Amino acid sequence: MELIVLKVLMALMGLMARSPIGLRSPIRCGTVSGIGDGIRRALVGLRSLIGCGTVSGIGDDIRLCSLIGCGTVSGIGDGIKLCSPIGRGTVSGIGDGIRRALTRLPVGLWVGAILLFLLSSVGLATASSISPAALLQSAKNDFQAGKFASASVKYEDLLGRKLTYPQLREVIPSFCESTLREGKLAKAESLTVLAKEKLSDSLALERIAFLRAEILYFGGDMKQALKEYMDFLGANTKSPFANDVVDRLLLIDENNDNDGKPLAAYSHAEFLEFVRMSDSATAALRDLLKSFPNSQIADDAQIEIGDILSSQGKFPEAIEEYRILEARFPKSELVPVSKLKIAQLYSEKLREPDKAVAEYENTITAFPGTSFAAEARSQLQKLKAGSARR
Repeated sequence: MELIVLKVLMALMGLMARSPIGLRSPIRCGTVSGIGDGIRRALVGLRSLIGCGTVSGIGDDIRLCSLIGCGTVSGIGDGIKLCSPIGRGTVSGIGDGIRRALTRLPVGLWVGAILLFLLSSVGLATASSISPAALLQSAKNDFQAGKFASASVKYEDLLGRKLTYPQLREVIPSFCESTLREGKLAKAESLTVLAKEKLSDSLALERIAFLRAEILYFGGDMKQALKEYMDFLGANTKSPFANDVVDRLLLIDENNDNDGKPLAAYSHAEFLEFVRMSDSATAALRDLLKSFPNSQIADDAQIEIGDILSSQGKFPEAIEEYRILEARFPKSELVPVSKLKIAQLYSEKLREPDKAVAEYENTITAFPGTSFAAEARSQLQKLKAGSARR
């Protein structure tokens, strides 16, 4: 980082190369971009130079954007064009005309560049002074708080450091999951590959195996996901992830109609909900029901809409969606589940105990001798006991 900033300083002072055109302080106003070799080395890795403007790089395409002002510098191939620096018309160069440095700056910008160098050095020292243990704890805190983007940045920083094996086995799986929760499937999958190369203990690899299966499921690769889930269950029958894996296996096995398209749409909606895009997930489920109204997974989609609305605190709307499930799919195995959910919302969220009692009693009558009836009876007794105490 220090070397990068020094290169920028040298470029700004005109020491790396001389522009044959002799620009007048274009850094004060304008955007610099390069495609190809235009401005390849001098302006790399800086962000918010002297409080405004950014520098970014894509391959050899280096861009210094909006530095303290207005005007544009652009390049195609090696050709660089400076348009209206400080309102002075256009300067253009094709080939190697303006290649590395912007020269002849006023003293004020020399001072600014020196200050930037000093501040960057201090920032680098501060960042490097954080121990791996402290940074790992900070990343864990972010992860637990749902700040997955921040956690991922810290986990990636940690991977560039010298870690103990216990730290490494915690960093890689957590980085994989935080990246997945950001919605970056390809990045998360690459981390599962890294984990298999770097990790050897069974617990860490168990978590990675589950995450890999989830990545494939969310990505719509049901054939490979099915294989990964089966392999996982065969090797980890007592895993805390085992029940989730069984649920996934049943879902995939029971919903393979229409060439698996409804299931793929459903898994995509689940992924949207997983990355906390609830409204998009609801819209995706409604699209699924519109496109495949009679698919095997349609009832799952319908109850999932209710669950999402409930998680958003939209309890009356959730109840309405659960009612739609009962009306559209009366023979679905999810009907008693939806009735229990309705009763629970009336009892715990909407504070309408009479409606909750009616729903529990209806469940007992409609599904006698089932575990749903037993659950409804248990909840009904608690509800009535609570009412008697009041």
